[in-house]
Amino acid sequence: MIKFTNFQAYIPDEIEFPEHNIGYLMSDEGVDWYASQTRFSENTIKICFDEKGIIRTYAKDISMLWPAGLSVTEVKPSAVPKGFTLSGEWFFDGKKILPRTYSAEEQKEACEVQKARLMVTAAAAIAPLQDAVEIGEATDSEKAQLTAWKKYRVQLNRIDPLTAPNIVWPLPPGAQAR
Repeated sequence: MIKFTNFQAYIPDEIEFPEHNIGYLMSDEGVDWYASQTRFSENTIKICFDEKGIIRTYAKDISMLWPAGLSVTEVKPSAVPKGFTLSGEWFFDGKKILPRTYSAEEQKEACEVQKARLMVTAAAAIAPLQDAVEIGEATDSEKAQLTAWKKYRVQLNRIDPLTAPNIVWPLPPGAQAR
């Protein structure tokens, strides 16, 4: 198995086409990215992963990758798990691709991001409804929607990110339970 670690930008001593804007990467092993490409098999999947092993991109064709700040290895197509995606939910342990396990801190951070995103959505829904109420032009339906959105926002606000991943997210007004 071919593996090169931590490709970083560098400037070669001699540049063949200085008039072209070409980027160059060098691995920790001292191998240029372009020179390394011939060492990979045409029949494998090439994966790029960060310092934590989290897979950030992949391709069958090595020339489709630009692994700046990443390491690169190859695996047999049969070694790619069913359901594999580039959602950050997979990592390379040095031998195989595995589902990623999130730390408590990562789960808390993801919850905070989700909570903030949903709070922005709620505020955007509330603002025009609140305006209609304040200027005395709200319909009964708009008043009911405003109350529902405010209740939703209160429920969101009460979510404690420290309880992640055991969070039951409230449904926004009008959403159907799955």
